[in-house]
Order: sequence, then structure tokens, then C-alpha cells
Amino acid sequence: MKKYLLLLLAQFSSVFLLSFIAYLIRPVPVVHEIVIYALVPLFSSVSAGWIVLKGVNPYLAWIFPPIAMAAAAFLSTLGIGQNPLPMMITAFVSLIGAAAGDVTLKTRKKGRK
Repeated sequence: MKKYLLLLLAQFSSVFLLSFIAYLIRPVPVVHEIVIYALVPLFSSVSAGWIVLKGVNPYLAWIFPPIAMAAAAFLSTLGIGQNPLPMMITAFVSLIGAAAGDVTLKTRKKGRK
């Protein structure tokens, strides 16, 4: 149980840090758009799939990246609302990553029997 909590905390903190850095580089629009719309969702998908392979429930694995992104957006702007589209993209892509990790895990288990 402790291992799973540490994995979820590591996922939350890493996505939070990457999102916070992305919101801090907002004055550079091109880099900000690339990081916020491509790198953060891709990283959250990979991290969700990876922790599902480590044994975390896939329903828990996909929900923390969009929450971390929302918290980073709130903290970086001190309460001013941000565009919700990157958070929705992150949620959808991390859901896909968690599902892919779950399918990979079930396929591996099926192959062993």
C-alpha cells in the first residue's frame, strides 16, 4: 500500500513540477504552447501507464495528472483561472496511457498462464 501511495505521489509531484515550469515560461508563447499541449500530456500518459504496470489501479493512475496541472495553474497565477483545454487534453491522454498500461498488464498475465 505504501509503495502505491509513493508512486502516486511521485506522479503527482513530477507532473506538477513540469506544469508549473510550463506556466512560468508563459511569456515565451511558442515554447509554452508546445510544453503545455504536447509534453505535459505525453509525460502524464507515460507516467500513468508506467505506474499501472507497477500495480496501481488504472482508475487512480489517470486522475492525478490533470489535478496536478490544475494546481500548478492555480499556484502560478495566484488564483486567476486558466484555459481548461490543456487540463482536458491531459486527462484524456493520461486515461489512454492508463488503459494501455492495463491492457499490457493483462496481456502479460494471460501469456504467463
